[in-house]
Amino acid sequence: MADSNLLIQRLELDPADFPPLPLQPGFAQLVTDTLGNVATPTDGFDDVMGEAIAIVDALDTALGALALDLLSAFAEADTIDALPVSGTVIAFTASLAPSSAAVDDLGTLLGTATPPSPTGGGGGGGMTIGSATGPVLPCAARQGMGPGACSSYPCTAAGTFTNTGTQVRHISAITLVQTGTTWTAETDCTGTLSPGQTCRFTITAQAAPPAGAKAQLQFTHDGAGSPSVFCVDDGIGSSGIGGSGGGGPRFTLN
Repeated sequence: MADSNLLIQRLELDPADFPPLPLQPGFAQLVTDTLGNVATPTDGFDDVMGEAIAIVDALDTALGALALDLLSAFAEADTIDALPVSGTVIAFTASLAPSSAAVDDLGTLLGTATPPSPTGGGGGGGMTIGSATGPVLPCAARQGMGPGACSSYPCTAAGTFTNTGTQVRHISAITLVQTGTTWTAETDCTGTLSPGQTCRFTITAQAAPPAGAKAQLQFTHDGAGSPSVFCVDDGIGSSGIGGSGGGGPRFTLN
């Protein structure tokens, strides 16, 4: 019997209160009965884990190969001597300065250059037009450029010269014949006119021509009717100006 004077009484257990060992059905069976197929090969966990391990292994292999390539690249880079490369770049950069200066100088020369002035008072990119005081020849076409024909000055008349033949023709000279300096002329005609080719010319009265003033633009060539002559004077009106549309002399040669 327990001592009634003790504050804490001793617990006495009867062995009959516990089941006999070994326990039935056993711990493994208890887990299986409780958890079913969880954490067993049948729940798919092993398959997922195997795939994850395969992925990690593949990454490890790839990174290992990349590391070898990087080490090889860095090793090659270490063999490059930086001094010759640096010297080459510096020398190339220094060589650009004289080239740049030469280009700048050429640009300056081109910007200040002016085309030569023909002695005959014009050029226009073609032949040099000569100047003379005679002889005066019959006119193939005439244009009045006096105050009654020009509203202001300078006043310009323009014309064309066309090879209508089947052979190449050559212009040997273009001459502005006048007394004084009232008129100037320009042309893009060169020394050769191929069949069907046309060149252009202009003659300009820089000021109102004095009374009785006349001038001629003479084209000497190897075609029939050479030289072809275009005349201007202090009058009004025009004559011998042919070609469709009018508007200026249209010489032809063949």
